[in-house]
Amino acid sequence: MSAMENIITSQHPWILYKNKEAIMLKGTKSTTLNYSSVINGETVVYMTAQIPESGKSNSSKNIQNKELYEANKTECRKDMALFDEMLWQIEDQRETTGGIVNETEK
Repeated sequence: MSAMENIITSQHPWILYKNKEAIMLKGTKSTTLNYSSVINGETVVYMTAQIPESGKSNSSKNIQNKELYEANKTECRKDMALFDEMLWQIEDQRETTGGIVNETEK
């Protein structure tokens, strides 16, 4: 008997049984933001964030082209500030709605 034959699904799709032992599917839902500051068609700064329904968010910004960044620092920093504002807005919505945000309404 193969390993897959030993795994049976229950009436609930998130609970599996292997050799009569329950295997619980665990995880979290989150929103991912991926944005870029683009100058002359080239990505200068790449920004990403993971915002879980509950818990703390995680974000990062990576300079992809240092020369273009230095030459366009003001514009890039404006984009980075807009990214931060968007992130904070989603975080604040999650805090006031108990983690539920209908992002399709935006």
